[in-house]
Amino acid sequence: SSNKTWWGRSSRTAAATMHYLKTVLQGLVNKKQLDAEDLYKLNEATFNMPEEDNIDDKISSKLFAAVEKAVAAYTSGKYDSGDANFFYDYVALLGTMQNQHFFTTKQNQMIVSWLKEALGGSDAAQEEKSKGNAKGDAKVLARLEEDNRKLHEEVSKLKDLAAAVLTLKNIKLPEASKGAGKGKGGGKSESKGDSGKSKGKGKGESDPPADPARKELKAQVNTAGRVLAKKKREIMDKYNIEASAALDHEEVAPFLQNLKDLKEKYMSMRRPGDKDAAEEEAA
Repeated sequence: SSNKTWWGRSSRTAAATMHYLKTVLQGLVNKKQLDAEDLYKLNEATFNMPEEDNIDDKISSKLFAAVEKAVAAYTSGKYDSGDANFFYDYVALLGTMQNQHFFTTKQNQMIVSWLKEALGGSDAAQEEKSKGNAKGDAKVLARLEEDNRKLHEEVSKLKDLAAAVLTLKNIKLPEASKGAGKGKGGGKSESKGDSGKSKGKGKGESDPPADPARKELKAQVNTAGRVLAKKKREIMDKYNIEASAALDHEEVAPFLQNLKDLKEKYMSMRRPGDKDAAEEEAA
């Protein structure tokens, strides 16, 4: 017969069956590393014990110790991993042992828990794992939501900055050097060609002609002022804040700074004879 052929329960006498069980138990005590055949023999010897035969505490203790040795070998991986039958014989052994009446209630509960772990994990382990996964998922979700919020804020700021840059690019800056060159050229021409006119202008008899570059810059100042007012109104409505607070808002700052820069440049190009000098100083 093959190694996997079990004896029927009626094939052996009670004495022979008990002798076989003791032989198997003794063999397991002396083995350093268990294999599938060891588990099979232990399962067979226990299963074939006559139902009416009483297992005393000594044999019961040896049987449970043998089961613990099998569990230790399986959980630690200290068995022949190349033997595919080890797992199936291990599960079969635990399945047989969980039904034995000679084990205590605590021992039976331990065997059932080992069997559950082998078949996919105990209820407590599965519940703990589920809780751990839920906590981990919640942390990941919270971190993703926070990253998403920050990203939206950055996108909003970049949009506002892009709008400010576009506005500045559309404003045509004056060619100050050309304007200054023309002014000098005109001055030299007038002084050489007509000394009378030059003297007359020096005394203030007539107003100097308007500087085209400064006139263009004045238009840019007005445009920048309108853009700033529009942006300030948007921020007031968006965040429900007062006008003074809106001017200090970071989204308004680029527009306000642009207006200040244009005004300073405009004032630096002012000439003493300009009509609006006093008004500009007040502004």
